[in-house]
Amino acid sequence: MKRPLFVLVILFSMFVFSAYGVEAMPKLAVTPGSFGVAYIPGEVSEFQVFIEGNPYDQLTVEAQGELADYLEILTPEIDLGVAGRAQALFRFTVPVIDMPGTHSAIVAIREKPPLRGFGEPAPTITATAAIGVPVRVYMPCPDRCIALTFNVEDVALGELALFTAQVSNAGSNPIGTIGGHIEVLDDSGSVVANLPFTSSQSLAPSGNVALHSEWDTTGAAIGVYTAKAVVLYDEFSKEAKDDFRLGELLIRILSVSPRTFTQDEVASISALIESVWNKPITDIYGVFRFKTLEGEEVAQVTTPTMASMAPWSKSSLNALLDIRSQPIGNYTLSTEVFYEGRNASADFPAYIVEKQLVETQFKLDPSVIIIFALLMLIVILIYLRERKKHA
Repeated sequence: MKRPLFVLVILFSMFVFSAYGVEAMPKLAVTPGSFGVAYIPGEVSEFQVFIEGNPYDQLTVEAQGELADYLEILTPEIDLGVAGRAQALFRFTVPVIDMPGTHSAIVAIREKPPLRGFGEPAPTITATAAIGVPVRVYMPCPDRCIALTFNVEDVALGELALFTAQVSNAGSNPIGTIGGHIEVLDDSGSVVANLPFTSSQSLAPSGNVALHSEWDTTGAAIGVYTAKAVVLYDEFSKEAKDDFRLGELLIRILSVSPRTFTQDEVASISALIESVWNKPITDIYGVFRFKTLEGEEVAQVTTPTMASMAPWSKSSLNALLDIRSQPIGNYTLSTEVFYEGRNASADFPAYIVEKQLVETQFKLDPSVIIIFALLMLIVILIYLRERKKHA
């Protein structure tokens, strides 16, 4: 590399690093890494963690997680100082918990982004460190409680949706009667079906049972649903939810763009399509037909074939439509999509307008222009000096 060019690279790198900054790799360590609290509702405990990081780093501390409302951060802002060390203090109050098992709050400790002038974040190329310290509370199971597992598979429209709740007795005493029901909710939260579970008369400790129900989806709407399993055992209850999709081998045409064209144009056109099927759809292609308002077809193009489209996904079909010979006016853009022996179609209004000149303005910040000019001047001076030496 010639020397003037090498100097230019160095100067340009210095400019980038000075203008945007490159921060050191973040470093953040916390001790201890977690805390455990006995389940004694109302008991208040105070804790501290020791933090080590880069000198003078500024940190924020906040409460997160399921039990965040019961976690009080006593040191929300921390300066690591010259030694790069500090302590974070917090207070935790054990709440009344309805559900047996492990519950937690998180002490989230994060580096602040560097500041430059008037408290504004600096334009830096940087990474910031973050770490979470969990505070865990374990609520033991009373004499009678259950463990519940509930999952639902996607269903094809018109088929039976099958629901199974796996129940195990996690307590120390037998359970007399187990039953319940399924609530099926649509995407607005409205209950569209209420279905009884099969029941069991008894369940010994550590025993397991499967509760079943089903829903005939004939006539239901395509979309995402939530199934809520409500399991009743003696005088207790427990719930679990899972989302599932009710699909059909169907592609929807969501939109076509653009729909406004200029005279003498070969237009790049795109149709946004959506699959509402639970499996991949293959061999998909589209046809765009440009028609007058009277229905006469004046231009047509077929898109390349899409090999496969993932379940419940969106994609685009693209083509170039030649409308150079068409006059200004209103038109209809008919779009048809073909896939696996089926098709979908939609019509959209379209327009051809007069071609206009469009001015494009390219603007640069004045300070950038000045800096670039100075760099070029320096390079020119270095080049002239080198040339004079070798003259």
